Amino acid sequence: MPETIYSIPVNDAWSDPSSELCPLCQLSEELEKSQLDFYLSPAQMDVAIRKRCNQNGFCPVHLHALYGAENNRLTLALMLSTRLAQLRENWNGALDAAAKSESAISMFKRRESKKEALALADQLADCSGTNCLICSAMEDWMGHYLNVIIRQYESSPEFVEHFRKRSLCLPHCEKLLRYASQKFSGKVLADLNAVLAGQIKSRLGELEADLQRFTAKFDYRNEAMPWENAKDAVPRSIRYLKGED
Repeated sequence: MPETIYSIPVNDAWSDPSSELCPLCQLSEELEKSQLDFYLSPAQMDVAIRKRCNQNGFCPVHLHALYGAENNRLTLALMLSTRLAQLRENWNGALDAAAKSESAISMFKRRESKKEALALADQLADCSGTNCLICSAMEDWMGHYLNVIIRQYESSPEFVEHFRKRSLCLPHCEKLLRYASQKFSGKVLADLNAVLAGQIKSRLGELEADLQRFTAKFDYRNEAMPWENAKDAVPRSIRYLKGED
C-alpha cells in the first residue's frame, strides 16, 4: 500500500513495540494537538475559517483546551468575540419573544410561554458543542486511520507483525471491530477478531494481576514484597478501560 498522509502516522504509531500506549490513542492525541495549534494560529484571520468558528464553535473540552494552551490568547479572544456576536444575532428573535412572556397570565399565554421556553432552549443548544470543529476533524481523520489499518492488515505482513505486538485500549478495540466488520469478511476478519480477543484477554489478566499486587502492598505484612509492575497499575487500568483523555 503506497504511503499517504494517513498511512505514515499509522505506521509510525505501531513502529515502537515497547510502548504501552494504545496506538490509536497516540494518533488521537497528535490529531488533537495539531487541531488546537491550527485554531490558535494566524489561520483564524481567514474569513472562511472564522465563519466556521462563528457558526459551529467548540465543545467544552476543546474550548477549555484552547484556553489552556496559553500560546495565543489574543486569537482565542478574537474568535470568542465574533462567536458571541454570531450567537447574539442568531438568538435575538427567541430572546425577545421570551422576554415579552414575563407577564403571561392567561392559559393561552402560559401555553405560548412554554413554546417560547422550548424555542429558546433549542437556540441555546447551539453552544453545547455538538458541532465542535475539532471533534468533527478528529472523527474524520480517525475514519481514515481505521481504513488504513484494515487495508494494511489485509495487505502487509510487516504491519500485521507490528499490530500483534501492540494492544489497543478497549474503546478503540470496539471502534476497530465495528469498522472492520463493515469492510472485512471471512478469514481476514476472523484473524483480526482472534488477534484482538487474544490481546484483550492477555491485557486484562496482566492488569488484574498488577492491581492485586498493588492492593496487597497496602498490607503491612507485604512490605518486603517487590512492586514489580504494580506501582502505576491504577492509571494504566483506567487508560485501558477508557482510553486517553
